[in-house]
Amino acid sequence: GPVQRTDAEAVAAQDQAYGYGSLPKGAWACLGSPRFVSDNPARILAFSPDGKYLATGTAEFSPVLTYVHIWDVTTGEELHVLKGHLGQIVGLRFTPDSKTLLSAGWHGDQSVIVWDVATGKEQRRFKGHTAVITCMDLTRDGKHLITSSQDGTLRIWDYAEGKEIRSL
Repeated sequence: GPVQRTDAEAVAAQDQAYGYGSLPKGAWACLGSPRFVSDNPARILAFSPDGKYLATGTAEFSPVLTYVHIWDVTTGEELHVLKGHLGQIVGLRFTPDSKTLLSAGWHGDQSVIVWDVATGKEQRRFKGHTAVITCMDLTRDGKHLITSSQDGTLRIWDYAEGKEIRSL
């Protein structure tokens, strides 16, 4: 007759089918089946403040494979694949209203791109660093973008105008 699997064996087989390795007991009951599936590994992610979107950035070093993905958290549907960086994505940040996403690129462009979440279109680009951007954030009032880089600078930008105000 057919071979009967124990619950533990069935869970282990399911884990291996999706390439996750061994998950803790009960994980599938909490997580359900995987929803967010991409061909390229994610290096970084960010959830939107309203909880509707997940943004992931790829870890590839090729401009052909370097993307930002925006996903619908409820359905797992990939809404947009954003192409514009020349190197891997090292930073992602939604604005407080969840309508805009900022992404920072590594080697090749050293820029922060501002994306419209609804359309997936590039709105503007902050460029000025001469080495890898190491982090970025917006001020609470949303008026300024702050970036730091391996070029030894911290830059303050006018967010609305897209212009550098100061380099420290």
